[in-house]
Amino acid sequence: MSQQEIGKPHYSPLVKLSVLCIMLLQYLQTMTSPATGAMFQYFKQFGYTSLDIKQIQTIPTLVMIISTLAIVPLAKKMKKKNVLKIALALIFFGGIIPAFGPDNLMFIYGCRVIFGLGYGMVYALGSSFIIDLFSGQEQKQMMGWKTSAGAIGGFIFQTVGGLLAAMYWKYAFLGFLLALPFIALILWKCPDPSALEQAQYSEEKPKAPVIGRHWFVIILAIINVMVFSSFMINMPIVIMAQKLGTPNTIALVMNIFTIGIFLGSFTYGWMTKVMKRYDIPITVLVYAIVLLILPRFVSLPMYMFCALLFGWAFGTYNPSVVLALSRQGSPLAVTSAVAIFVAGQGLGQFLQPYFLLITGPLGLNAAWGELAPWVFAGPTLLVFAIISFIWVTVVTNKKFPYAADLKAAAK
Repeated sequence: MSQQEIGKPHYSPLVKLSVLCIMLLQYLQTMTSPATGAMFQYFKQFGYTSLDIKQIQTIPTLVMIISTLAIVPLAKKMKKKNVLKIALALIFFGGIIPAFGPDNLMFIYGCRVIFGLGYGMVYALGSSFIIDLFSGQEQKQMMGWKTSAGAIGGFIFQTVGGLLAAMYWKYAFLGFLLALPFIALILWKCPDPSALEQAQYSEEKPKAPVIGRHWFVIILAIINVMVFSSFMINMPIVIMAQKLGTPNTIALVMNIFTIGIFLGSFTYGWMTKVMKRYDIPITVLVYAIVLLILPRFVSLPMYMFCALLFGWAFGTYNPSVVLALSRQGSPLAVTSAVAIFVAGQGLGQFLQPYFLLITGPLGLNAAWGELAPWVFAGPTLLVFAIISFIWVTVVTNKKFPYAADLKAAAK
């Protein structure tokens, strides 16, 4: 028996469900997405811009950088389930308090900081608990189900958020009450992996550094997310600005995006066999095509189709990048590298609205309005996709022949 398998029992379906609920709660971030268009309509009378409203969605992704990196020292001093309890309290109370507070954007920002602290911790712990509690094929299965669970959660939360925001934008925050049954199941059934981890590593764990190849993948992923996340952040604003629908319409489009994520994660194993090493270049190419289409074909049916396509690419791209990161350097450095990667994704999403302010100096805002970020993002991602195809063909496939990988995987 390998060291990784020591002391790891087989858990009941209910226990597995409780572990998957950790990742599902990460998608509480989507609860308020359908409301951002309505928020903009309300707050613009006070002089706020669409960029100010976008911060409601992006502040948690900045704060998560701090809380994600805090997981490692906290887990050394506390049991992991106690760390999880703190995360659950932060994500729930930070999410729901704006429903009862003043109609003040600064107050909402403050609540989003609290939510972001819990959001980052839940994001990191979702994968950590699976790695700690499961091994072998069961672990791989749970990692696949994790993304699917998140997609289902996103579908539920966005639908509820859209229905509530259609009544009044502030009611979308009441949707966080929906998290209570999932939190209760986690507290009841989710095991604490701390004791298992201590038994697994009776001796001091050897250390391995995060090396240059890790940073190469992390930095590229940050740049990528700064560009492609304009799809999710800008869609609610565009739908309202172009008079394509209501918050319910936004919820519908974003739910279709979530269905696409589910399809991408569900078919991930099969699709990677078809795409081989080109999984990342192909998905980035799909991102580019969608963002080239969106500003030029402004209609609800087209946006629904693009949301499905973009969701599929997103559901395929994310595990591909994490696996690419895990293949760099020593396996003992994976946990640290993934923590930095998650923090980097939060930084990239937060910087996205500011990064795309380059559309002003380029003269795109005057011609395209709220569509301008997509006008810039599409060609940029097309360049990224071409570079990725060249890199895989010229460097990766020559240095690590794919046939060798297949033989290694078969052992």
